[in-house]
Amino acid sequence: MKPGHLNLLLTLVFLLFINYDAHTQTRNDGILFLFLRMEKNSIALDSTKVSSGKIKDHRSKSVKEGWLRYEWVAKDGRKIGESALPDPRLTTTRLEYEDPEVPGTIKTVAVAQDTVRFVLRIPFDEEVAQVSFYQPLSPAGKTQRQEEKIGSISIKMEEFK
Repeated sequence: MKPGHLNLLLTLVFLLFINYDAHTQTRNDGILFLFLRMEKNSIALDSTKVSSGKIKDHRSKSVKEGWLRYEWVAKDGRKIGESALPDPRLTTTRLEYEDPEVPGTIKTVAVAQDTVRFVLRIPFDEEVAQVSFYQPLSPAGKTQRQEEKIGSISIKMEEFK
């Protein structure tokens, strides 16, 4: 075989390997960032972003007291995944200021926020159509989970193609 033919053959094999590798990647290669806003019991999607990488499975899937459960589903209603996170509505801002009555003394006050912004990461999946959020109604540890749906957000995955 001539050296030119060998180079051409190696180049073709390399290009085929790259093309094959790109098509065999799993649909979960990537992270979907959801930039969310919560006001009382309503959830709104401010923006989305897709990034490369994989999410480490460090979130608890069990709903603890003061946590929310969320699930992402496909257009046909099939659940793709679920997880839980601390309820962002329970976040307070701590403010410190000098006490005007006693100079040199610092006072602290916790202020609850009406609007909370937070970021949620889920594995990228082309089938994701909706993310729904639930809060527990029954105390933690009950065998039968009772919960109330807080809200859902729709995801337009065609924006990422």
